[in-house]
Amino acid sequence: MLEKELAVFKTKQAELRAANPNGGFVVIKDDEVLGVWLNRTDAIKEGISKWGNVSFLVKNINDDLTHVVNFSRNLKFPNVVSHVAK
Repeated sequence: MLEKELAVFKTKQAELRAANPNGGFVVIKDDEVLGVWLNRTDAIKEGISKWGNVSFLVKNINDDLTHVVNFSRNLKFPNVVSHVAK
């Protein structure tokens, strides 16, 4: 999952860095680059606003791609019981 988005990120990373010298977080779905925001929360909000609650990539444009970690917010865990401390 997100292989296509990571490939797009790798090809556009240098361009994104040059266009955004202060850094930021890029939002990518399929081969569409939505834009770059200065903080991750704003980037996620814009991605959800554009595409809804689906998988898309939010990546720091200054990330070193030798250690790639991806997270998904669409995980579903059957048989999980939520515990609330009293």
